[in-house]
Amino acid sequence: MPEFKDPNNYYLLRAVPHEQRVRLYKVENGKRTTFTGKNLAIPVDTWHELKFVVSGNAFTASFNGAELFTFKDDTFKDAGRRSAPSLDLPGSGWSQEPASNGLLAEAVTR
Repeated sequence: MPEFKDPNNYYLLRAVPHEQRVRLYKVENGKRTTFTGKNLAIPVDTWHELKFVVSGNAFTASFNGAELFTFKDDTFKDAGRRSAPSLDLPGSGWSQEPASNGLLAEAVTR
């Protein structure tokens, strides 16, 4: 969740190995909708890099160094708040805490 306005208004980038997909959700006024995404193979029991770069109103998501999608959105343009990613995929084999060694997820803002 690299950019958010408040707990009811933010973006959420999520990789779901058992569903073989990466999705970007937009939560607006507490309602989560799928903003964009991509289906791809996500092997379990291995490290992956999930990266979300925010530059103004431009967003880029990548997985293991390959760009998945880019887009522009002005919904939260005045938010001005950033947050480190949180990994909440219990049972997926992914850590629930950001890794200090072996990059698992990264949020970049410019």
